[in-house]
Amino acid sequence: YWSLYIQESGKTYPSGGATKVDISAHAIDAGLRYYFPTSTAPSFYVEYARGSGDGDAQGSANSSFGGSTAGKDERFISFGGLTLGYALAQQLTNIQVYKFGSSVKPFGWSANRLWSDMSLQPTYYLYARDKAAGITSDPYISSGTGSSRKVGSEFDVTVAWKAAVDINYQFKAGRFWPGPAYLNRGAENYLRLKFSLDL
Repeated sequence: YWSLYIQESGKTYPSGGATKVDISAHAIDAGLRYYFPTSTAPSFYVEYARGSGDGDAQGSANSSFGGSTAGKDERFISFGGLTLGYALAQQLTNIQVYKFGSSVKPFGWSANRLWSDMSLQPTYYLYARDKAAGITSDPYISSGTGSSRKVGSEFDVTVAWKAAVDINYQFKAGRFWPGPAYLNRGAENYLRLKFSLDL
């Protein structure tokens, strides 16, 4: 298991203002993973991540541009990031993410290392806004009064294969299904094949 809490504080300028306001933002990441001691090395995990948002912020949700229009600036701005889906590629700001995943080596029983190191990793995500009226790192999401907190869901799969001692392949695929937080957006797909050679 793991858990992490981050608090951001300080001063910043509000949107259109000349007098600084307080920053009061935070993030949480916590999870639990269970490993099964077998040749195929299966594991299952659940994870919850949340980055605070500001319901009246304007401009950018993940940079100092713009800012709150009333009171404290509650936008969490991350330095680095978590894997929150290939297709949506969401950053941890004004968002709650429920993540369910697993990993298995389907040929872990094989004596042939060419196949025994291959791993399959499916992951499912559920997204909800922290503040329904606030912006997120996705510029296409609706904001303002009456906006929905339901951002959508995504399913990803990763296949990692070590073809030789110094040759690695990684295939990533994902599909995001938007929720009511989007007024006009269809499902989005992500595909990537990565090849790496260690010298």
